[in-house]
Amino acid sequence: MLKIFSPLIFFCLVNFSSAQLSPDSLLKDLQSKTNGDKIDSSALNTLDKLTDYYHLNDPFKTLEFSNKYLITARNYNNKHHIARAYHFLGDYYRDEGLPVIAIDYYFSSILIYEELGLTGAVAYTNIDIGNIYFDLVKDEVARQYYEKVINMPDEKDVNIAKAVALNNIGLIYRMAKDYKKALEKFEEALAIRKKYNDESLIAHSYIYIGGIYSNLEQFENAERYLNMSLEIYKKLKDHTNTGKVIINISNLYFKKNDKEKAVRYRNDAIDLFLANEKLFAAADAMADLAEYYKTDNSFDEAINSSFRAYNIASDNRYTSIKQHSLKLLSDLYLAKDDSKEAYRYLKIYDDLKDSLARQEAQRKIVNLEFSNELQRRDREMNLMKTENKLKELTIDNQKRRNTLLLIIVIIFFILLLVIFFAFRIQRKNFKALQERNKIIDESNKQIEQSLALLNDAKEEAEKNARIKSEFLSIMSHELRTPMNAVLGMTQVVMEENPRKDQLENLETIKTSAESLLAIINDILDYNRLESGKMQLEEKDFSLKNLMTKLFKIFSVSIKQKGLELEYMYDDNLGEGFIGDEMRIGEVISNILGNAVKFTDKGKIFVEIKKIGIKDKSSLIRFTIKDTGIGIAQQNIKTIFDSFTQEKTDTTRKYGGTGLGLSIVSKLLELMNGKIYVESKVGEGSKFYFELELKNSDKKFEPPPAVSPSLKSVINIKKILIVEDNNVNQLVMKKMLHNTGLDIDIADNGKIGYEKVLKNKYDLIFMDLLMPEMDGYEATREIRNFDKEIPIIALTADVMKGVESKTKEAGMNGYLTKPVKKDELLKALSQYSIKEN
Repeated sequence: MLKIFSPLIFFCLVNFSSAQLSPDSLLKDLQSKTNGDKIDSSALNTLDKLTDYYHLNDPFKTLEFSNKYLITARNYNNKHHIARAYHFLGDYYRDEGLPVIAIDYYFSSILIYEELGLTGAVAYTNIDIGNIYFDLVKDEVARQYYEKVINMPDEKDVNIAKAVALNNIGLIYRMAKDYKKALEKFEEALAIRKKYNDESLIAHSYIYIGGIYSNLEQFENAERYLNMSLEIYKKLKDHTNTGKVIINISNLYFKKNDKEKAVRYRNDAIDLFLANEKLFAAADAMADLAEYYKTDNSFDEAINSSFRAYNIASDNRYTSIKQHSLKLLSDLYLAKDDSKEAYRYLKIYDDLKDSLARQEAQRKIVNLEFSNELQRRDREMNLMKTENKLKELTIDNQKRRNTLLLIIVIIFFILLLVIFFAFRIQRKNFKALQERNKIIDESNKQIEQSLALLNDAKEEAEKNARIKSEFLSIMSHELRTPMNAVLGMTQVVMEENPRKDQLENLETIKTSAESLLAIINDILDYNRLESGKMQLEEKDFSLKNLMTKLFKIFSVSIKQKGLELEYMYDDNLGEGFIGDEMRIGEVISNILGNAVKFTDKGKIFVEIKKIGIKDKSSLIRFTIKDTGIGIAQQNIKTIFDSFTQEKTDTTRKYGGTGLGLSIVSKLLELMNGKIYVESKVGEGSKFYFELELKNSDKKFEPPPAVSPSLKSVINIKKILIVEDNNVNQLVMKKMLHNTGLDIDIADNGKIGYEKVLKNKYDLIFMDLLMPEMDGYEATREIRNFDKEIPIIALTADVMKGVESKTKEAGMNGYLTKPVKKDELLKALSQYSIKEN
């Protein structure tokens, strides 16, 4: 989303300008006002200026000074500055990709802004929250926050914020390609800005409106508005925005296919940026120019422009532009058939990308630790305040009781001495009783308020647990993408007739990678079970066919260890049932896998028996017994705990995470079942569990004994692979290199969509998460003009709901990474062109 300006600059809460002071002078001023760990209250404005300065330049310094700012403001209970510090922290966590924490800080600042009557600050903070939801592609929620600002009472600061909100709603319509409504919103924003005669903001609105006319291919109107914007920025000597407008005019000429003017305007913008030392903007424009030369097959000019961008980015640590230019250089040298140079720049690009990914992961972990520590301190302070209030209430109540007792004693003696005042004393007692009840009611209200504070602390702890759960899911999901490359390339190399010693090494790599993938899957399952997000499916399935599939999976391991397998299936038990076949298979697979792992000799016994029958359902007992190492009695209760194995040397010898049986226990609990264990050390173990499954009348075919050769039935000529990861592109091409297919590659959904417009393909493999245009949007665009071409989804996301989203987008199939070669061939066979 286009950001108008930082929310910390929009509204002058303190009368100063940080741009007029250097960071060195600010740091010296802060040091002079600091005594040990204590910072004087007069340093609050200095902390505000330092945080504002680093907010635009250094994220780590931003976090450091934001926390110092908040702690100092709290020490002096300065709500004005507390709200500012909350707002800075919200901006920081938004920029660092932690929206949940950012929104929490924004809400905290809004509460104080409202208390202080700062309506302009309230308006812009609501816009900040709306921007977060817009970035998360939750357009309706974002629109609600923008409209909340538009409906606020008219004030100068609020009205200027309303123009920002209208612009952002216009952006939502533009993303949805509703250009008419987008233009209406942009023009409403322009009218507000003209009312306050802010030339810079007026010029900004002209850019929005010019962009809409460009989308509508009304190029004369587009150029007119862009030139009006250009005149204003030149008048204001705003070199950065002047250059950006020139680039927009260049893009307009690209659309009009006037290549000479487009290139000339782009070079003018670059010269302007360089002359005024706007190096980031200059390097970015050079990289964009190289992209144009690339599409025009002017490879030498493209390489020259890419090198210029790369050199500036390297000298100034502009990481994003450096990545962009490295990728461009690799693609350009590949287009010139210079594979050596192409590979060299691709290697530098991949190393930089991996390094940035590691830094990003580490930074997010540090951010979470900072946030959790700060929130822990908040909870401790709130609990201490609550405890003190309860103590004060107890003391006050005791004093009241003592006073009341003294009054009663005095009244008693007065009654004995003066009988004739009985009626008057009785009235006094009645009033005293009313006062006591009033005091008790007030005490009860204070106690209820204290309990509410405790409940808020409990909700805060639960929110932190959710953040941890989301982080674990994201990290486990991100590991599956590189695993696709490891397993895919290993399989490809194994099929290229390696030497015997190389084959052994490749088998080791494959086994290790599959083990790591199993661990990742265990972590995902465990996390979904812990968070309560796993839901069971109710489908017809064949229990006999399920067991056949599982035995086939473990047959190699059983044969290699020389074990005997005994299997008994109750003749009185039917074949068809209704339930979650995958989860039942996961339970049996975990127990059977442990039996094979921990048994070195002897046999494994599997029995499936009907032990009861109800109306339309059967009660079934599953038994798996082995002659392995066994489990000590004192350890049986702990083997179902998370990350637990019987002994540490068991982990070293047999491997594993200790999650398998924990997942089994939780899955059975979800299916209203329970698992039992009988075991002796050195004699083996017996695991059995009972499930009640609904009966199914559906007829099932037995699984084929031998799968036909998929390659022989493939009759597809040309396919398109839409994938942004270069390594995964290479894996896919290697897996399919002997199929005789004509394979085309697109680096993202936008490029893939454009290729489908120009070429005829028989099938498309579509990644889901990509920059510029993701797989869902690309598929929807393709379906607007081609309803027939098969589109198969590729993704590392295995969370529930992804498959249904691919169907809604118009995709025909769904493959999860790591993708196996057999799965690719099977998909190609399924959608092969039928011979006449």
